[in-house]
Amino acid sequence: MLTVALSLPVLMGAAGLAVDLGQWYRERATLQLAADAAAMGAARLLSVSSAAAADYQSVALAEARGAIGNGTVGTLAQPVSLTVNSGQSVTVTLTSTADQYFTSVLGLPRPTLTATATAGIVAPPACVLAMSGTAEKAIDVENEGEISATDCGVFSNSDVEDPDDDSIYVRNGSITSSGVGAGVGAVGGVEASTNGESIISPSPTEADPPQANPYANLSPPSVGSSCTPYPTPQNGGASVELSPGTYCSIDVTNATTINFEPGLYVIDNGNFVIDNGSTIGTKAGDNAGVTFVMTGSSPGYIDWENYTQTAWELSAPTSGAYAGILVYQTGSNTAAPENSCGSSNAPGAIVVGGSGLSLNGVLYMPGVNLQISNNAVVKAASGGTLSVVANTITTCGSAQLDAVGNGSGGSSDATVVLLQ
Repeated sequence: MLTVALSLPVLMGAAGLAVDLGQWYRERATLQLAADAAAMGAARLLSVSSAAAADYQSVALAEARGAIGNGTVGTLAQPVSLTVNSGQSVTVTLTSTADQYFTSVLGLPRPTLTATATAGIVAPPACVLAMSGTAEKAIDVENEGEISATDCGVFSNSDVEDPDDDSIYVRNGSITSSGVGAGVGAVGGVEASTNGESIISPSPTEADPPQANPYANLSPPSVGSSCTPYPTPQNGGASVELSPGTYCSIDVTNATTINFEPGLYVIDNGNFVIDNGSTIGTKAGDNAGVTFVMTGSSPGYIDWENYTQTAWELSAPTSGAYAGILVYQTGSNTAAPENSCGSSNAPGAIVVGGSGLSLNGVLYMPGVNLQISNNAVVKAASGGTLSVVANTITTCGSAQLDAVGNGSGGSSDATVVLLQ
């Protein structure tokens, strides 16, 4: 009895310590959940340019309290510790003084609990993406060419790392990326030549993992055994109203003005040409909600030449199997008739001329080399987006490619994820 009496305080203290330790582990776990929620909530403000430090603090605290709910974390210290990391992620550290029930009689202090979490924006695929894994100068900007990407990035999957033939090569031209999801990167090397004014901004990254094909699950429509010939006008300066369907080719020439009614245009083993003074018209309701699919056993090339000083506008559909897709050029590269850039990547799709082409949608040509040259300007339509996914991408001769993402790049919204 004496032994039991003497050991009883120790046994009770041990039991009290076990109870408090269990409580502290539960509070620590709840505190970590609260930190995760706080970081995720605050990271959503990264895309809000007007967000101030107080906004981050307010959101983080509200999310933490919501995660705690009816649980307990002891006494939560305020304000929470929060750091915005270069506009790309948010780190939140929560600190609390744990509750204490039995160990106080042992003279032990209330322990301090901490939990840290980092959340940030993971951008979707780049809105200017070269898919080739082996091409030299898979993204090639020369002779005052320009590529700009707003709210999205520029990326090359090519693993080439060789001076003057790197995966991304700029000589007397510029690649710029800005906004949420901005970045320039490559699996291989990135080279800004000292020949002329060569600009790459922000500073590019190299040896990155390749980006997945964002439209890998997209399939061309089935094509029947016949196709419709394009209705070539007999006289110059004619106007053509084209309806959706399957065509052997679309060859707009002889100063023709063409309007495309909304729908799907399938070009079976033929080329898509607009040249010789021809232009896309401005008829209300046309040239919007259109998708051009170039397919077949030997898909043809694109040759758009705009020297008419008119503004061409085309817009992809917003629903259906090809929602958001403006051009889908299947197959491997088929050489178009011009290669004015001198690039080793003979183009299978060219846009040339001194006037602007405003597009809303995606140019998806994963096996085709795209070349934009001779002062042509390919840009996102006002209020729209423009993404380009091609085997290789070249701009030269003062040509411009101005891509725009929809919040953080490419084909879908940015995602806030827990990074740590």
